[in-house]
Amino acid sequence: MSVIAVDGVSKRFGAAVAVENVSLDIGDGEFVALLGPSGCGKTTLLRMIAGLEQPDQGRVRIGGVDMTTAPPYLRPVNMMFQSYALFPHMTVAENVAFGLKHDRIDADAQRARVSEALALLEMTAYADRKPHQLSGGQQQRVALARCLAKRPKALLLDEPLAALDKGLRERTQLELMALRRRLGIAFIVVTHDQDEAMTMATRVAIMDKGRILQSASPQDLYAAPASRAVAAFFGDVNLWDGVVTAQGVDCAALGLTLPVPCGLPAGTNVAVVLRPEQLDFNPDDEIAVGGHVEEVIYRGAVSTVLVRTPTGGLIRIVRPNLGTVPPVGERVTVGWRRAAVLVLP
Repeated sequence: MSVIAVDGVSKRFGAAVAVENVSLDIGDGEFVALLGPSGCGKTTLLRMIAGLEQPDQGRVRIGGVDMTTAPPYLRPVNMMFQSYALFPHMTVAENVAFGLKHDRIDADAQRARVSEALALLEMTAYADRKPHQLSGGQQQRVALARCLAKRPKALLLDEPLAALDKGLRERTQLELMALRRRLGIAFIVVTHDQDEAMTMATRVAIMDKGRILQSASPQDLYAAPASRAVAAFFGDVNLWDGVVTAQGVDCAALGLTLPVPCGLPAGTNVAVVLRPEQLDFNPDDEIAVGGHVEEVIYRGAVSTVLVRTPTGGLIRIVRPNLGTVPPVGERVTVGWRRAAVLVLP
């Protein structure tokens, strides 16, 4: 049984469609990321699961129980907001206990749950401090502890790492992954950060214009996007227009016909997808095209090299900085294997 089952939900704000006919099942222990550009509907979907918004149509079931119209305080899920929403006049322990008092949990059970949650997040030593005496990362842990103390079936996170610096964000990503494994509960996170989604999630649902375009593991989304829109949004990519011919796919940007079968009739317009790490400066590969280096973008461990073809197309290549990276202006030959090419309608 799914912990959370969203069945055909839609939500409109006036004439604007926020979420349209979305269905999504989330199992126990899954870490699902809702990923998409601003305004795609991911936060609205999360708020409908939490009970903070009511769907115009469709159902939300939690633990097999229809919770579509249930208020937030009756739903066995907890939501952590980007702002953390800690009470400044309360201590850390009092903040963590707040939801338990609201649920009329007895005092002994409250103390036990608060101690357990603080210990889980290594915040026991800070129990008597006020929020202003904590760092941003520590405040985030308190907000997490407050959610976990209620022992929810699922934890809902709305852009939880957006306010953290890069180093702390990466450490917190690892902590959340370890926490999910230890607790075995479902995590649902809203993010617009692809790296964050790929790092933490066991499954990513890519949203655009209120719909889920594809829901799959990060590995499957990267290697086998279901559409041009998914390929363009998820990860670095070379994406060119093409037309199917009897010989393969004619790609004007590259000035050649790619000898790749795609099972589509001649004349069909397609998108040619090629991940930049699958290319190299090798004229002996199965497919090769010449050009000149237009730009080199240094990124520490790797560099992104942009190569302009004689027909005006731009090729993006990612290479490790262990060897030689060609300088701007140099003429090069870029090569790749036929199996690396993905053709999408």
